[in-house]
Amino acid sequence: DGKWKINHLKSSNPAISAYGAFILWFGFFAFNMGSFFTFSGKADLVGLVGVNTALCCAAAVFSSILYQQCSQLILFKFRNRSTLVLWQLDDVINGTLVGLVASTSGCSLVQTWASFIIGFIAGILYQISMNLMIRFRLDDPVQAVPVHLVGGIWSCIGASLFAERNLIQRVYNFSDLPNHWGLFRGGGGLFLASAIISTLCVCAFTGIVSWLLFRTMFWIDSRLEFKWFFLRSSFHPENVSLGDLENENSQNGMGIADVTSSFVDAERRGRGSFVMFSSPPIVRKPTKPSDKTPPRRWLPALAKEAEKLFL
Repeated sequence: DGKWKINHLKSSNPAISAYGAFILWFGFFAFNMGSFFTFSGKADLVGLVGVNTALCCAAAVFSSILYQQCSQLILFKFRNRSTLVLWQLDDVINGTLVGLVASTSGCSLVQTWASFIIGFIAGILYQISMNLMIRFRLDDPVQAVPVHLVGGIWSCIGASLFAERNLIQRVYNFSDLPNHWGLFRGGGGLFLASAIISTLCVCAFTGIVSWLLFRTMFWIDSRLEFKWFFLRSSFHPENVSLGDLENENSQNGMGIADVTSSFVDAERRGRGSFVMFSSPPIVRKPTKPSDKTPPRRWLPALAKEAEKLFL
């Protein structure tokens, strides 16, 4: 009918996903609190970091669920949406992660009330950025951009807005009180300006280097018979999903590693451009892999490619 349709991916294992989020949650306490390297003379600061990490995370989960519920109720009430989804586990997991990411920059520099505000705003920014990604048809199944990119940028900006003058002095062992601190705490806008400039520099560097690195790996894989990097799977598992194919072939011993190592010409598969904007794919009839596929011979293929390159 000429309209774009959103295909929401079902969670392969919600219990394992929640367990992984809990591991990351626990690890962030060690990550943030362990950055002091010592408790000597700074035990109160270490405790403040732990409390700020927990509050920021909890506030992000709360605001993420609240935003999702309110938006669904509005769409159901005023836009005549047929289904009403009050909350999803993905919102809880990703809300937890974006709150942890948002806590990293200022967990030792802000008071507890400011940490709650930073986390609350982080949860809303996650929902907004996720909806914008869907609206502009940018594929991000695991919501890495809303969680890590948006959450990381807001973490730097939030710290520059609420940083306390005396905490900056104690954390960084300054002999005198700093001349610049949080904008909303009366420290002027230089701290905020430096945070914005630093964030833009990091984004520019990582974006350019990542583009060059992956572009080079795609170029190598498209011209060698033996795939060195396995950046893309073969055509069939991309249509039926890697998880389903792994379950389908669990009895004959064929797993994801065997599927992703298939010899496929990357230039004739309708991939679209390298950047996130994708062109319409080539429609092909997927073929089920044969159970009689011979085992891959890794060492002879690797030796053959090495001989072509170096001899």
